[in-house]
Amino acid sequence: EGIVGLVASRLMNHYYRPALVMRRGEDETTGSARSVEGFHITQALEYCGDLLTRFGGHAQAAGFTLENDSVEAFHERLLAYAAEHLTEEMLQPRILVDAIVDLSELKEPSVASLGELEPCGAGNLPPVFASRKVRVEFARCVGSDGRHLQMQLSQNNGPRLKAIAFGLGELECRPNQGDLIDIVYTPRLNHWNGNTSVDLEIQNWRPAQ
Repeated sequence: EGIVGLVASRLMNHYYRPALVMRRGEDETTGSARSVEGFHITQALEYCGDLLTRFGGHAQAAGFTLENDSVEAFHERLLAYAAEHLTEEMLQPRILVDAIVDLSELKEPSVASLGELEPCGAGNLPPVFASRKVRVEFARCVGSDGRHLQMQLSQNNGPRLKAIAFGLGELECRPNQGDLIDIVYTPRLNHWNGNTSVDLEIQNWRPAQ
């Protein structure tokens, strides 16, 4: 029961669909729900309120409990609600960016100044930038299981910047050397051996548009 929320989150992120994961007990079933932007999962549970013993949450995460005998009816009711309220547009992942910049703008002083926005967290997310038509100069999978993608990137024959994309090394369609891509990322200052460089933490990418 303690991991249903974690599993629901991973399913939602992997398939980008609202996900509900339940654990059936002796008499009751307890579940956790995670949703995509635009589909208010707690309102979906309210639509099924007469079938639930208790529930609560917010737009994108919720928990609920119901009797085992109500699970099938709950499933059918949810599908009916989704058919009316879940649109194809909601199922297209989006990342909102703060600015579209050239990599040449990412000088050490400007990246250092982003520290004035900290502390970052819920309600104050780190700044997210996008750059278009970036060339992949080097790419390889790293980590004990090859899950992460390490790259060197350049734009308009400018200097190469190191980049890391956590969890994207497993993708069969990952970028290769020589590809032109659009990237979404957060820049970081990397201090190592007395040297400072600008590195990119890649959130996502696509072939250059």
